[in-house]
Amino acid sequence: MEVHLPDGGRVIVTGSVDSVLDAVVHASGSEADVEDAIRHEAEEQGLSCTASSRGPRTLVVGDR
Repeated sequence: MEVHLPDGGRVIVTGSVDSVLDAVVHASGSEADVEDAIRHEAEEQGLSCTASSRGPRTLVVGDR
């Protein structure tokens, strides 16, 4: 799933995303705000969430 944000930021999420889809759809704000919402929901569901350190920010959400 790829989310393009109004401020030009981009978040790409791969893996088991069904449980975090609602967080992505309803998050607003900057790229960091969306990433925080995804991380929070992933943790609530017992999933891991890792992020790349450069280029377009890539989050990987999946089973621990």
